[in-house]
Parts: sequence; C-alpha cells; structure tokens
Amino acid sequence: GKFDAQTSIAHFYSRDTAARPRLLERIVSYDRSFQEQVAYYFGDSGRLERIVRTDAEGVDETSVEYAVFKNEATRSFTKNGELQKSIRTSQVQGEQGGTTTQLVKEYLRGSPVKAVESPLDEQGKLLREVTFAYDAEKKSFVPASTREVSYNDQGLPETETTTIHAQGKGGSKGERKEIRNYVYQMDGSGYGNWVRQVVTPENSFVVRQIAYYKPPAEVAQKDSLND
Repeated sequence: GKFDAQTSIAHFYSRDTAARPRLLERIVSYDRSFQEQVAYYFGDSGRLERIVRTDAEGVDETSVEYAVFKNEATRSFTKNGELQKSIRTSQVQGEQGGTTTQLVKEYLRGSPVKAVESPLDEQGKLLREVTFAYDAEKKSFVPASTREVSYNDQGLPETETTTIHAQGKGGSKGERKEIRNYVYQMDGSGYGNWVRQVVTPENSFVVRQIAYYKPPAEVAQKDSLND
C-alpha cells in the first residue's frame, strides 16, 4: 500500500529506572498531527501497577490490582475509577500434561459485556477459545462462539473450527460451523519456519521473508612466537 504520513504512526520507548521504575511510550504520527504518551509504572516486585495515558482529549489513569485465590491469579484494570477488564489465569495438571486457562472479562461503565476463555497447552499453543456474551436478563455469560485449533507435526495451526452458537445460548440447534485449513510452504532451513501460508476455503495467503544471522567465521590466531 501507499505510505500515509497522517495515518502511519511510530512508537518510541524510554525507560526510567530512578525511584519507581517507569516505561514511557510516545506514539506519534509521521506528520505529527497525532501524538499520545503512555507511562507504565511498576512496583518494587516488577509488576505493572499503573498506566497513565495522555492525549489531546486529556489524561486517563488505569490502576492494576492483583489477587490470588488457590490456583487462580487475577489482574483487574480500573480506568478512572471504573472496572474495564479482568484477567484470571488458572493452571491444572492432568494426565496428559498441564493446561493454563486464561479468562478475560471486559466491562463497559462497570458492567460486564464480554468474556473470552482460552485454554493453552504446556507449549503455550491455543487449544480452544470460547467467546461469551453477557445476558442481562439472566445476569450471566452465555457462549456465543467456540474456536478450536488443531496443529500439524511442526506445531503449526492446521485446522481451525469455529462454532457459532444459536442466539448465544450454546445449544446445538441452529448453530453453524466454519472450518479453515492452513497449508504451509517451509523455507527448508531446518528451523521449522514457513515462508508462505495459504488459508482455505477463502484462498487467502501470507508471504514472509526470513533472514538468518550468520556469525562471522572465526579466524585462527597466529602464534606470536617465532618457529
């Protein structure tokens, strides 16, 4: 595509280690018509505690709170006094290995609107992703869609099956399925990287170029002593 200085942006980062650690992010459009600054503040343990975002509309502050209950750890993000998002992470050890499940809940004006549950295997690969919609009448989350992923021998996504549940109720009546298949062209380097990914049935594709760093060959040092 054509480069647009107004819509193209750059991110600049700087780190302040004096007093309480802080990471500063500056977001600037190439024509400098848009500028934004985000400051991330960390506690003594290195955990993120506060996010301060400054732009033309003003300043927003998000606080991050942490809680642990049994095998569950929860992070809650509160923006200007209103709960925006919570992330709960739990781990279960089974016969076929461990599974880490992350449940992300999103809120609007303090009320729940959406949730996504994502179990991951020990290698961090996504096994399933369930998206929930919030039913205000039932005052609970109901499944809206389920996405399941299978992998090939190289650990790359091979098949993705998405089930759209009828009216977000999670039942089988009226639900529909969408299946995507992934085909790869490998680069033959031995590192297991692909250079072309084709997705069917829409026949879209992604091409990428990978350059590998080769360290310079070591030159044998000559003996400084004369023969």
